[in-house]
Formats: sequence, structure tokens, C-alpha cells
Amino acid sequence: MSKKLIMLLVTLMVASLLASACQPETVIETVVVEETVVETVEVEVPAEGMEGATLAIEHFSIIEGTTWSGAHDRAGKRIAEKYPTVEYVYREEVGPDLTNPYAEELIAEGASIVVGNAEFMGMPLKDIADQYPDVYFGSIIASDLSTKRNFIRLFPRQYQALYLEGLVAGALTETGNIGIVSAFPSVQVIRRQNGFILGVQDAAELLGKDISIYVKYVGDWYLPQEERDIASTLVSQYDVDVLTQQTDSGSPLDVATEEGIWFVGKDMDIVGFYGWSDTDTVAISFDTRWEVLYERMVKNWLAGNQNPETVLYLGMSDNMTLA
Repeated sequence: MSKKLIMLLVTLMVASLLASACQPETVIETVVVEETVVETVEVEVPAEGMEGATLAIEHFSIIEGTTWSGAHDRAGKRIAEKYPTVEYVYREEVGPDLTNPYAEELIAEGASIVVGNAEFMGMPLKDIADQYPDVYFGSIIASDLSTKRNFIRLFPRQYQALYLEGLVAGALTETGNIGIVSAFPSVQVIRRQNGFILGVQDAAELLGKDISIYVKYVGDWYLPQEERDIASTLVSQYDVDVLTQQTDSGSPLDVATEEGIWFVGKDMDIVGFYGWSDTDTVAISFDTRWEVLYERMVKNWLAGNQNPETVLYLGMSDNMTLA
């Protein structure tokens, strides 16, 4: 069976699954603003909100050639494009020992919002949040949920998209073996993998398939050579014909391309946005719009909100309008 025919069947299956459960929904938000004018004598009314902001993102890895930091970098740029008074700045390859020194450097240069784009290197920001009460700090949620008034935790409900990817992967496999190149066990990783696995299981039940899923851990988020080695092992020793990842380099995709098997991406549209491969190899790759979460933080900052929402856990129903 040709790949194009397989993809057509997959598309029809997913469409039929979603047709009854996902009817179009229009949400209209009505905001009523009441204005009261009071005449006073010699009373100055201070201006509300902030004139501008600087969003500083500390990336744990390099940006170029990565899906995770690449998506965060794109988000920062989109926020700056939409809001003329917001500037986006960043640092790359920031480990936990550099998180706070870089943050204090960025604050000295005018940063008003500082975010660590991974939990292991973002959590140190909590330790300096009290020293800079007028700065918003943020960190990705992985396994810890601690917050402070100005220390915000954020993560998207990626399991929603990963469930759909699991449906596609389960429909595509012909050997009945699917491989996951993963980072390390954490709440974030397990939640994402479970979403994918549930999708595979539902596809297997619908199609009457017997499917095995093999998960191998690399030990960190960005280890290109180790990711390649594990991906190759999954293909050669476990006969997987669909490969996905919970890591951040392009190595698993490279192996899938070389071996002529299907690849399921994550975090970015690696074909349409990055152009890393084509639809002969990449069956699907969900695209995370971190800018939707960052916009919440920026809007609160510009409004002068001293008590912003401290846990942002947004999903497919949340959106924003780009510039």
C-alpha cells in the first residue's frame, strides 16, 4: 500500500473520530467598561499600566535546529511583532548555574519579564523573585508546581495534540512496533507520552491491530548523538516503522529519513516551518504556540497587574491573534 493511500486513510479515520466530538464552537467575550467621571480639584490621577515591556527568555539549549527552544524563540518574536512597545531578548544554552546571573544581567538591561524555558534551569528564578518585586519571573512546569506572587509557572496541554498524533501513528504502523526516543522520566514527559500512547491504543482497538510501543530514555533533553543511537536501535532491534521523540534535536528525524520509515514530530511544524523533511517521512508534527501563554504574561504586565495568574495551563481552546 502506498504512503499516499495510507495517509488518506489516516486522515479519514481521524476526521471521523473528531466529527461528532469536536463541533465548531464560537466563543464571544463581551467586555463592558463603565466609566465614571468625577470632578475634583487639584488631584492628579496616576497613569495606569506600563508603557512597554521587555520579554527575556532564557533558552536551555541552542535555538537553531531545535523544536523546543525554536518554538519559544518564535513566540518571543511574534509577541514583539504584535506589541510595538514590547522588546524580546534572549540568552541561549543557559544551565541552572547561569540562570540567575543572566537574569540579573537582563534585568539590569531593562527586562521586565524573565522566563526560563525548561524547569531544571528555570526554577532558580524563584530564589531571586523577592529581590525584584516589580519583575515577572516564569518557568516551565515539569514536575514542580511551586509559585510566588511574581513567579509564574506555565505549560500548554500538549497531551491533547499528542493523543491525535497517537491515533495517526497507530494507523500507520504495519509492523505493529512504534518507538519513542525520550528524554528522562518526569511528570511533563510521562503526561505527553501517555497522551500519545492513549491515541495509539485507541487506534489499535478501532483497527483491530496488535501494537507495541517501545520507550528508550536518552538522559537529557538535547543529546543529538545519543538520540541518534537510540533511534537506530529502535529500528534495528525492535523493528519499529513509526518513530517519534520527546527530545529536542533533529537526530531521530534523520534516522527515520535514512531508514525510510514514518516519523511523528512535536513542538514545531518541522516540515512547513522548518523545512527539515517532507510528508513522505513526516506524517504529522504538532505546533506549540507558546506565544499564547507569553501574551497572557505580557498583557498582565502592561496592565500593571501586581498579582498575575501564577499557573498558566492552556490548551487548544485558547488562542491569540497574531500581528
